Amino acid sequence: MTIRTFIAFWACLLVAGAASALETKGRREIDVRVNYARNQTSAIEASYMIEASPQIAWAVIHDQEGMSEYVPRILYSRYISQKAAEQIIASKALSFEHVLEIVKEDPNTKERLYVLQQFNFPWPLSNRWVLMKFAEESRPTKGIFSRSYQMVAGNLKTAEGGWHVQPDDDNPNYSRVLYRNLSDPGFQIPAFIGKPASRKTTREILEAVRNRAETMARRIAN
Repeated sequence: MTIRTFIAFWACLLVAGAASALETKGRREIDVRVNYARNQTSAIEASYMIEASPQIAWAVIHDQEGMSEYVPRILYSRYISQKAAEQIIASKALSFEHVLEIVKEDPNTKERLYVLQQFNFPWPLSNRWVLMKFAEESRPTKGIFSRSYQMVAGNLKTAEGGWHVQPDDDNPNYSRVLYRNLSDPGFQIPAFIGKPASRKTTREILEAVRNRAETMARRIAN
């Protein structure tokens, strides 16, 4: 999924009125929709409000290396260099321990193109890892930030999605956030198990991001 496709998707949601779910369910409600195909591929769409500026909300989302400190189920998260990413892709590694051997000599990088993450999702998705490649297209002067990602290595079959942040319609000092993820673990999970688990895990992640951003906003205000 390209960044332009993701932005177009966001625009369609707004036109269709999907974002109005925030008002019908309450301003603080995290609206998460999960669709399952063939008991395997999950498509997650979520929208919600953060009581912090788009700049602060985006700083939290952009801080991938900090996510393992406060986001439930993310055990490891760090930016890696393009060179290390290419080595991981070429190795066709399935073991995260093997991947760590590759990146242990990789110095701290200012590159923000690749992120390596390990997750501890509920069974049977425990001990999953992905190497994601980002594409970004933002308009900081307008408070609009968008970033898409696509898995280029890992022990899931596929994973892609993105984040979009813009000023809230009613209060431009707050943020309207859209999150989207499409993933396939490579094996079937019954929908009656997968859908509620995906909804719960997504809410946990988004709530952790919101708490972090709002805490940061309060500190700046004081």
